[in-house]
Order: sequence, then structure tokens, then C-alpha cells
Amino acid sequence: MYLIGDILSSNPLLNLQADRSYPEYFQYQKLVWIAVSLIYYASTRKKGCILLLSAIPVYLLVDDYQFLHEQIGTSVAVNILGSSDASVAILQNTNFRTQDVGELLYMAAMGLFIYAVAMISYLIAKEKGDKRYVIATVLMVTTFGLFAVFVDGVHQLFDQAAIYDLLGRIEDFGEMVAVSAWCALAYRYTCDPKKSRRG
Repeated sequence: MYLIGDILSSNPLLNLQADRSYPEYFQYQKLVWIAVSLIYYASTRKKGCILLLSAIPVYLLVDDYQFLHEQIGTSVAVNILGSSDASVAILQNTNFRTQDVGELLYMAAMGLFIYAVAMISYLIAKEKGDKRYVIATVLMVTTFGLFAVFVDGVHQLFDQAAIYDLLGRIEDFGEMVAVSAWCALAYRYTCDPKKSRRG
């Protein structure tokens, strides 16, 4: 529905790519629900692996809401990349801005952190159902990351307005679908403890 609204309406509140738009707040709600459901489930069933895993949606929510990747990406660009020969070569031969390169470096570092959290969660999980859920979470976060990082990177390579807008929509809509699937998975997992123990 939000994709249709973005295509058919000029209202900025329906724009998938606009900050603080309805689609963005809907994304925030899903991340909150994932975190709350996992924290509640972990606390009532004393599952440390799931409590640790709940840090991932909390981080993604804070990062997106507070524009951390933009702010830190800009800081990296100004303080580190500005005098780097490699970054100068990249910037001169592509449409990347220095900030884009800084954001990619920051998001790569955060990706390593997220995968480390998931790996620790998997290793301390005792039940097969919990381990399967950790793996499913990794797949969902990886799908989200492909749109947030890879498609976003490709997005910055095009100057042509139609292609730029199309890739922007694909990026943000792909992120929404990935988080929606993740939210549904978290809801099913935390509402069906018997199923999560089987296996």
C-alpha cells in the first residue's frame, strides 16, 4: 500500500524515501515490535540467546531514527577519508559522495557487529528451535542489508533521474518487505513456544 501511495501520490508523507514519512514510522513500529516481543519472550522463558538477539532490532531502530549512519558516515568522510588517496580515486571516478563512502564503511563495521551478536546467540542457544530462529533472523537481516547497503550503493551510481528514483524505491521497499517478514517471524516464534521447542 505504501509503495502504491508513493507512486500515485505527491504527498511527501507517503514518500518511501522521505525522512519521518508514514512508511518510515511504520518501519519503526515493526522494529519496536520485534524488539519488545523478543525481550518479553526471553525474560519470561529465561533465554539469554534471544535477549542478546533483541539488541539487533534495537540498534537498527536507534540508527535509523537518530540518523547515526549519516552522522558517523559524514564524520568518517571529513576526518578520515578526506586525505586518503584511495577515497579520492573512488570519488573522482564514480558518482559517490565522500559521505556515501563513509556510510558504507560504517555500515560494514556495524554489519560485523550484528553478525557477531547473532553468532554468539547461536552458540549459547540450547534448543534447536532457538538455533533455527537465530539462523532465520540472520537471513532476514542479511536481506535487509542487501537493500540498505548494496542497492543503496548502486543507487548512488546513477545521475539519470528516472533510474535514480526507481532504485531508491526498490531500496526502501525492499527494506520494508524484509523487516515485515522479520516482524512476522518474530511474532510467530514468540507466540508459539511449543513449536519453537520442537526439532
